[in-house]
Amino acid sequence: MLTLLLFVSLQSPGDWPAYGRDPGGARFSPLTQITRGNVAKLQVAWTYRTGMPDMSSMSHRPPALEVTPIVVDGTMYVITPTGIVAALDPATGTERWRYDAGVNPHRGYGDFASRGVSFWRDSRAAAGTFCARRIIAATIDARLIALDAPTGKPCTDFGSSGAVDLRKGLRAAPDEFAFYEVTSPPAVVGDLVITGSAVADNTNLAPASGEVRAFDARTGVLKWTFDPVPQDSADPAFKTWQYGAARIVGAANVWSVMVADPERDLVFLPTSSPAPDYFGGMRLGDDRYASSIVALRASTGKVVWHFQTVHHDLWDFDNAAPPALGYGDPQWHRHSGRHPDRKVRDAVHPRPHDRDADLPRGGAAGADEQRPRRGRISDAALYGRYAAPRPAAVYRGRRLGADPRSQGRLPRHPGRAAQRGTVYATQHAGHDLAAR
Repeated sequence: MLTLLLFVSLQSPGDWPAYGRDPGGARFSPLTQITRGNVAKLQVAWTYRTGMPDMSSMSHRPPALEVTPIVVDGTMYVITPTGIVAALDPATGTERWRYDAGVNPHRGYGDFASRGVSFWRDSRAAAGTFCARRIIAATIDARLIALDAPTGKPCTDFGSSGAVDLRKGLRAAPDEFAFYEVTSPPAVVGDLVITGSAVADNTNLAPASGEVRAFDARTGVLKWTFDPVPQDSADPAFKTWQYGAARIVGAANVWSVMVADPERDLVFLPTSSPAPDYFGGMRLGDDRYASSIVALRASTGKVVWHFQTVHHDLWDFDNAAPPALGYGDPQWHRHSGRHPDRKVRDAVHPRPHDRDADLPRGGAAGADEQRPRRGRISDAALYGRYAAPRPAAVYRGRRLGADPRSQGRLPRHPGRAAQRGTVYATQHAGHDLAAR
């Protein structure tokens, strides 16, 4: 059962039209009915049965209900990993319509989850026109589907009878069906639907390529493609994949949520590690655009800037969450204790990322280890020598404790992470949606 704290009232339901409420993912609601004083007194108001079958006894991974509902014009929209999209009354949980995408649940999906749907409004269409308001759903089996928001019927002018097959047109086709899926809702910028993918990156060198692609929200026509493994030899990032490794490597995909700044025509990608995990001998170099935050021009897919969080990622340290967009002048913020220096980056003119720039570093260095100021940071430093503990960590939805052997260094195993403070993780123990 997924328990949500919904800022809903009968008089003013309050819209939440995107995964993070606004395109930049601020997750802020202006509603004030629920406060610190009464939040502990909330009671279950309704429960919606999604109808997902119990597959806990199957040999493959069972589905997990991880959806963040959106609310638009007084209607809530949800999706299950088995491809059921439903419209609900947010005050009562009553189902208004239900669409079944017909997902085969027995294909061995690695991350069997669907985190939400997206909403798009056609500014050219008259109010009340069929498919003038659309729910865009990306299914676990990698289909992009457009539905009429009021009725749940497919928008037949989108793709082929309302759907686009995302497995087609990839640089490296999936080796196996389960190696390529979509688990997060697309970003919507203007009239473009921008989607990533989830790739089984610990199977071989190129289980599938991880392109981010933009489609026309009306027609489903492909508008642009960005490959986090650069294929253009004129791209400076191409040289960071030594010996032409970019030609043969897959993954570095965006499986998490993307955020956008429509006013500046930017979309921000949290990319993941390249294939394969735990061995980089076939992809020497920094492997730029992988394990990075990449800002693209939303209308063209061209790189505006990028910041690599892990050079030559060997440990599957994916960027598992989108950046939080802030506004203001770039500045350094100093934090006390052993927390690393953090920088607030302006979305338009960030400080250019370079391996020679100052990187986060930890507490006092030993007598034989001088803390680096500027200058090239070695791989040894990047993988723990000067890295401070992360403030918090969640891996596959579970709270993680500190590795007692780490001695304050960043752990080398992806299943462990040093932490300071408390982590709160949502538990998904069931297939029902509950509101409080």
